[in-house]
Amino acid sequence: MTRTTFLCALALVFSSLGLAGNVPRAAGELTFKAMDGKQVNLADLKGKFVAVLFFSTDCPHCQATADKLAPIYSEFHAKGFEILGLAVNPSAAANLDEFAADHKVQFPLGLSTRQQWTAFCEMPLMGRHYVPHLVFVDKTGKIVEDHPGMDREFWLDQENLIRAAINKYL
Repeated sequence: MTRTTFLCALALVFSSLGLAGNVPRAAGELTFKAMDGKQVNLADLKGKFVAVLFFSTDCPHCQATADKLAPIYSEFHAKGFEILGLAVNPSAAANLDEFAADHKVQFPLGLSTRQQWTAFCEMPLMGRHYVPHLVFVDKTGKIVEDHPGMDREFWLDQENLIRAAINKYL
């Protein structure tokens, strides 16, 4: 293999790792039907600080994140903090209710597609993407933080960093 071929292959690998888009940036359109049947539209939440969580109902890391977010939501929701949870795994329709009950989730949950997830997070559709993926949207509708599943430093200290973001932007 020539050096040029190797470097091209290496560039291709790194270009498809699923890195999130640049921040800050305007949040794209995001609508979904929540478990309670209500239509949720991110644009309607301007004026609130919003965390958007893309997750898989059968992912242990996502379950741990839901366990951490549930009490944070209870603590800060009345102060203008909202969380939107969107399950991206194919089996989510069958077990989203169970996920919500098991992890005491009170924030709106719904189903998403890979296409909706990658478009909102400005990631290549065909790249490798990891969950959980947490995006923070400020009160003006700008994405101010974007933490894909491969953001190891964030996920190792997620509770403290989520609280720091809330304190900074709320």
